[in-house]
Order: sequence, then C-alpha cells, then structure tokens
Amino acid sequence: MTNLGWTYYASTRHKLDWGVQNTYYVFSPGQITGAFDIALSKEYANESALYFSDDIKVTERLSATAGLRYSGFANLGPRTVYTYADSRYPTTTSIVDTTVFARGDVVKTFTGLAGFEPRLALNYEVGPKASVKLSYNRSRQYIHLISNNTTATPVNVWRPAGTYIDPATVDQVAVGVVQNFREDSGIRLTLEGYAKTFSNLVDYRDGADLVFTDDIETELLTGAGRAYGAEILLEKKTGKVTGWIGYTLSRTERLIDGPTRITRINNGEWYPANYDKLHDLSVVLTYSPTKRWDFGGTWIYQSGRPITYPDARGEFEGIFYPVYTNRNGARTPSTHRLDLSITRSIGKRASWNFGVYNAYGRRNPYSIFFRADFENPTNVNAYRLSIFGSAVPFFTYNFSF
Repeated sequence: MTNLGWTYYASTRHKLDWGVQNTYYVFSPGQITGAFDIALSKEYANESALYFSDDIKVTERLSATAGLRYSGFANLGPRTVYTYADSRYPTTTSIVDTTVFARGDVVKTFTGLAGFEPRLALNYEVGPKASVKLSYNRSRQYIHLISNNTTATPVNVWRPAGTYIDPATVDQVAVGVVQNFREDSGIRLTLEGYAKTFSNLVDYRDGADLVFTDDIETELLTGAGRAYGAEILLEKKTGKVTGWIGYTLSRTERLIDGPTRITRINNGEWYPANYDKLHDLSVVLTYSPTKRWDFGGTWIYQSGRPITYPDARGEFEGIFYPVYTNRNGARTPSTHRLDLSITRSIGKRASWNFGVYNAYGRRNPYSIFFRADFENPTNVNAYRLSIFGSAVPFFTYNFSF
C-alpha cells in the first residue's frame, strides 16, 4: 500500500490536504492440504485514488470540512472467467464460454463518474460549551465481505469487485449535538443520529454451496441496503474516576428482490443484515487512586444477532436435513459480559496487568446450528456454540524502551 500526502496551511483559518493512494490486493479464498492439495484460484486487484480536503474556519462559530476523493479499481489476472447465458443470474449449468486472462491482464475496471466520493462536514458552535454537527459523505467499497451465519462456524470471505460483482456504494447523512459541562469535571455528552443507503450489496442465495466454491458469482445475489440509528455517548475524562457510557439504537437491513423465487431473498422483502443489532451498550470505568494503580471494569451488552432458523425439513435417501427460507428471521440470545483488570505501573516504562475476561462466566452464543440426530434421523437438533463459556484470567507484563 502506498500513501503520499501533503498539507498546506494557507492561513490560521484555512488548511488544505491532498494526496494519492494505491493498494495492491492478493486474495487467497481457500486451500485444503492433506493427501491431495487443492486451492481455489487467487484473485488480484489494484485500487488507486486521489483525494483533496479543505478545512476552513468560515466564521468564529462555523467551521467546515469539504473533501473529494476519486478512486478507480482494476481486477487483474491471472484469472479464468466464465460467460453465462444470463449474466445477471449466473448458474453453473448456464456456462456458454470461458475466457482465460494471463498475469497482469485487466479483467475488469471500474472508473468514471461513479468513482467520485464527495464529503462535507459542518460544525456550528451554539455556545461556549455546545456545538451542532452535520455531515454527508459517499464512499465506494470495492472489497466485499460476504458472510453467512447458518453454519456451525459462520463463513466469511473477502472477494473483490469483478466481472459479476460490482462495487458497493454507501451514502450517509448524520446530525449531532455535543455538550461540554464544567471544565473541572471533564464531562461531555454527545448525541448523534444517522441514516445510510447502500447499493450493490451482495449476499448468498438460498441453498448456496458455501464451502470451497471457485465460481462464487453463481452463489450470490445483489441488492440494496439501509441503516439508521441514534448514538449517545457520555464521557468523563478527568479525576480519579474516568470512563464512558455509550449506547447505540440501530437497524441495518437488506433488500434483494428478483423475478423468481431463487433470485430473491426472504420473498423479496427487507430482512436484517447479519451484523444488525438493535441495542448496543458499553460501560467503561477506570479508578486511579494513585499514579501507580489503575482498577478497570468494562461491561458490554448487545442484542442477539440475526440468524436463520430452519422452517422445514427435507429428506434424501433416508437422511433428514433442515430447510432454510426465512433469511435472518430469528435472533440468538442477547450477549453480555464483564471484564475486570488491575494495572500496577513500575516506573515510567513498565507495568503489570492482570484481570479476568468474562468475569461471571456468561456462556454467550457464538453460533447456533442444526443437524440431524444420528440415533434418530427423523429429528433435527439445535446446537449452541460458545467460544468463551467461563471466566478467563489473564496476566501480562508490559515495558517500553
């Protein structure tokens, strides 16, 4: 990755930033080693961008940051690309041609007006201790994280934009208020609301083959997304007791609608994204009675994440298996945990740190999955997987030189 940037201070009220960026990607989707070594084809890509930003103090109370970024992306060879009878909804049975690209060949490029990413942020001081913020920005994402949470260990793969996968675009608008209280207390309250719209999001189709798939475009569908919510942050930065309380109320959803049942998800209706969590609460406190001792605690609570439960059962040659149709129609139980720590400073360069992770041993669900009962094949049982099901102590020694 290469990043070159420059800054020019036109005056005490005006600062300019500009630069260039370039990132070269190598993707290794998967590999199986053993008696026979098998590996999915690697993918190569290059992303380049130019950016410009202008920070200006418009008036004594109003400041603004305006920026523009232009990006371009190229999917590169070596790569074998299939041509399908229906390029929008490709399937493994509809391949009509094959094109082989050599190393360094350009498979697909993304440039033009869609590469412009504008942004604007305004901050207005309504008083000596309060301000109002308003912002808009657009960003383009050329790398997709494709997630599935119906398996025992959720499948997450990174894939670049290419012949059949377009870049995702997100537009966000946010408005917020910041209130500082007495200077000696170091307390600040931040309230913010936001809304986002997404285009060209990808997700697995129903019944997709999730394991070791080279032509992954045959297992994907493309659609839109939306997200909205509000955030509250209360901070205390001075005194023997410091910390913050943060709460987020949010919703993140997707919509993938096609002309047939197999080209739509959730019957063409909005459904929660895999990372949708309605409630997210964090409480972080640190007590420092002296300069050498710090006692810390963190408590986190999150709503259960969306999960697809089976709503039917199928049979093949005497083997029963779950059938999933209602995408992310259920949720795992809520998760919460308490982490405690004690830090003892030794001089200016070293410290001892010990504590416990998940202090009260909460068995938070990492995944819930379903499989047939081997003793009674007519039954399909649910299994809950917890990574940390008990308290985990830790001990570290830190030093700097």
